[in-house]
Amino acid sequence: MNEERSRLIEHIINQQARAYEIVKTWPKEWLSTDLTMPQLKILFLLYAGGAASMGDLAAPLGVKLSTITGIVDRLVEQGMVQRGEDLRDRRLVLCHLTDEGRQIVDRLYRAIQIQVTKVLEKLTLGDLRTIARAWDILYEAILAEQQTSEPVSFLRESEERL
Repeated sequence: MNEERSRLIEHIINQQARAYEIVKTWPKEWLSTDLTMPQLKILFLLYAGGAASMGDLAAPLGVKLSTITGIVDRLVEQGMVQRGEDLRDRRLVLCHLTDEGRQIVDRLYRAIQIQVTKVLEKLTLGDLRTIARAWDILYEAILAEQQTSEPVSFLRESEERL
């Protein structure tokens, strides 16, 4: 990698980190949630990938099944996740979001969208075009990387189980 390329990548990563450091501007929906980080991770995995087995949830988080079971138990008690049978293999238990679980994740995503919209509304049309083009480029690069990387298994397989 040439020197300018390395410097630009480092700059982008540092700017991204600086944006996250501004915790005082995090939406209250994020800061007031009573969910633990592991619980949020499970909700986001289920939101993005659909129904998943305990093993499907444990693998990307790098934890044991007993750990995932405890986290899911608490989410079930809170009415955010339901367990159900896999229609193709009744021995397999699938977890999926309830309406309440989906609403929580939707609310968290929406809070970030509102915050970003407020910032973007202050920019010039030229700056908005530049940012839109940059996000298009970044999105295409992410898609290309995903095609060359090993996907998380449940993101493909869980839809087949439903």
